[in-house]
Amino acid sequence: MEILIKAGVLLFGLIFAGVYAHATDFNVRFSPVGMIGGLLNAELDIPVSDSLAIGPEFGYLHGTIHQKSVHIVAYGLRGVYYFNESVFTDGWYFSPGVTWSRVRVGATDAVHGPLTANGESFALSLISGYQWFWDYFNIALGGGLAWSSIGTLDLKSEDGVSRDTYKGPGTRAALALEFSLGFTF
Repeated sequence: MEILIKAGVLLFGLIFAGVYAHATDFNVRFSPVGMIGGLLNAELDIPVSDSLAIGPEFGYLHGTIHQKSVHIVAYGLRGVYYFNESVFTDGWYFSPGVTWSRVRVGATDAVHGPLTANGESFALSLISGYQWFWDYFNIALGGGLAWSSIGTLDLKSEDGVSRDTYKGPGTRAALALEFSLGFTF
């Protein structure tokens, strides 16, 4: 964990040094399709060179899956390389990303009362697509692969005894699709 903190501090220092030295533009993006399913997310693209933007991403989901309350908070880092060598202009892009999520699952048992489980998930994504820009508004459409890991979580009662399970999708690779709306400033 300590190495992740050090790497994060170093990376954000490099990002902000690049911003100071290179650009005054930012791009904030979100997924309207994810919002339909209850996922709130935001990504900030910060230019660090003529063809590369890097920035943090955040996601939040609170809903019911398989009659269990699921609460997920995700933090990540994503880069966007523009093949036309000019950030925030129409063109093809390639975007790798890494995300860490905190997962909390809850349920109620008629005999044992509230049950809870906590877990973590790690994900990697590789997405390529096309992005259109108009003044301060933009749309990205892309696809690629994502790899994530969240296994089975034991839901425990207040006395610490496992009473139920939440079966996550496990460790798997899947098709990743992207449709995002963004605003540059």
